Amino acid sequence: MGEASPELANESGLRIHAEPTGERQVAFELTMVESPDEGDQVIEQAGARVFVEPEAALILEDKILGATVVGDQVQFSLNEQD
Repeated sequence: MGEASPELANESGLRIHAEPTGERQVAFELTMVESPDEGDQVIEQAGARVFVEPEAALILEDKILGATVVGDQVQFSLNEQD
């Protein structure tokens, strides 16, 4: 992952947005944003901030977001909660 963008404030985080792709299918869009949108769930852990839009939150409520640093990139995964 490269250097943090100087225009992103300390309130910035990763936003997860659900985008319908077809009947009963959805793709998740991940973007770095300055602040959460109104209605977003805000999750903070170990200095990381994740904003989850309401529709995505419903779909992801029984999932765990994992992140792994591989070289200079971060790979994300969604896993079932135990």
